[in-house]
Amino acid sequence: MKRRAVRSPFRLSCLLALFLALMLTGTVAGCGRTGAGGGASVPTSAAVEERPGLSTSVSFEYYDVTGRTSTDLITAMETGGPEGYWAYTHWYVDYEYPGEKTAAGYRTGPVAVAADVTVILPRWNPPPGASPELVSRWERMVRAVRTHEEGHRDIGFSTGQRLLEALEALPPHSSRDALDLAAGNAAGAIIGEGQARDASYDAETDHGESQGATL
Repeated sequence: MKRRAVRSPFRLSCLLALFLALMLTGTVAGCGRTGAGGGASVPTSAAVEERPGLSTSVSFEYYDVTGRTSTDLITAMETGGPEGYWAYTHWYVDYEYPGEKTAAGYRTGPVAVAADVTVILPRWNPPPGASPELVSRWERMVRAVRTHEEGHRDIGFSTGQRLLEALEALPPHSSRDALDLAAGNAAGAIIGEGQARDASYDAETDHGESQGATL
């Protein structure tokens, strides 16, 4: 049994897609976003094993912006950024288990969960003669954005950990289908909790603005 769960952006269209995907395939699907973003010194990828059964990774993608003023840069990010935002974060949670028939019923057996995060960030190469003050403001914004994005990354990782613990704790079921249904229901509930935590985090930080993600 292998399933994928994905952070959604809390919009009706994606919630509808989430419902249809669950009904048709058992897969939670969607997309995600955060407030602002990045800089070229962020590593392109990283991975860490949190605990047996759980692996995590984060990768970065960039889109280029140009301009000589803060207005130029803001306009470039708002028009050229992912989904109209300065930055966008997706987290994906894959899970699988072999399923084992025991005397007590069907159990998951060893569970493997992978929590993978992709962050899309803007990249600006200051043109010759660019204002040092603007460069400094951009660098400050980038630092604040990284802090904000780390919050969304951690929510994705902790969602993966919660899912692993929930699947490992599933009791025996009378059939494989019943076990898979219970696993899918657990995944849907935990992903929903992760989505709610993302929404609360963005509300509390004003999508990173209170953390300094402004230009």
